[in-house]
Amino acid sequence: MKLPYVFIFDIDQCIVGDVKYIIEDQFSYKLLKELYNNSVNYNPDYSNIIRPGFVEFVKYIKNKFKPCELFLYTNSSHNWANTGIIPIIEKSTKIKFTKPYFTRETSILFNKSLDEAYEKIFPILQKKYNVSIKHKDYIINNNLVFIDNIKNNTTTHSNRQITCPEYDILPYICPYENMLEIFGKEILWKKEVEKNIFNGSKEYYNPNSDNIYSKDIMIYNLYKTIKIRNSEINNEKYKNDDFFINLCNKLPDLTDKTIAKLQ
Repeated sequence: MKLPYVFIFDIDQCIVGDVKYIIEDQFSYKLLKELYNNSVNYNPDYSNIIRPGFVEFVKYIKNKFKPCELFLYTNSSHNWANTGIIPIIEKSTKIKFTKPYFTRETSILFNKSLDEAYEKIFPILQKKYNVSIKHKDYIINNNLVFIDNIKNNTTTHSNRQITCPEYDILPYICPYENMLEIFGKEILWKKEVEKNIFNGSKEYYNPNSDNIYSKDIMIYNLYKTIKIRNSEINNEKYKNDDFFINLCNKLPDLTDKTIAKLQ
């Protein structure tokens, strides 16, 4: 019997960059859809948030370490992980991760624990691969790898962690323009929309607004230009990120010795 391998990935700054614009975009859409019972589906392409080489690395480990199970472990909330960022990752990469998705609810005071996660992972391995209980310790000590950008970000089995450089790319997204395209001026220029969704945001334009700044197209364009340029400057330092591509060449096995070298 060949024992399965387990790869656990952190999400933020490991697989994806900064998601603040995505959160704003999703929040705006969901709230507008609820308020106006709009049936138009919104399927944006957020694939530029994915770290380069991640898909290639998953292909590599699936071929090199068979059989292989992929899990995610984030300190984000259960709701955002399950209904927000993980569906985006799976859609963008066409990679399916094994459930459950581990979130801050699995952590202890926001401290990740591979032991806590593994207690839920091992029964899955038992059922799928007919693994014996006598192999439980062997798998976590020899066939499991955890990849996170924060060093020693697990209270247990830190020797099984590979620490990646921080990846914090911030692709620019304009929620206002996206929502304008979907819902139109008739809805987006309503006073309750401005009040409940775009209140105080300079990245919002409504010529009928009572707010002198929101009705000024020059203010809107200037603010948008600044945010675009901020993203460009921020993203420059990540344009040559090759962590996952390099890892394909530096991970011939999953021994403690090999993992230690990668630190």
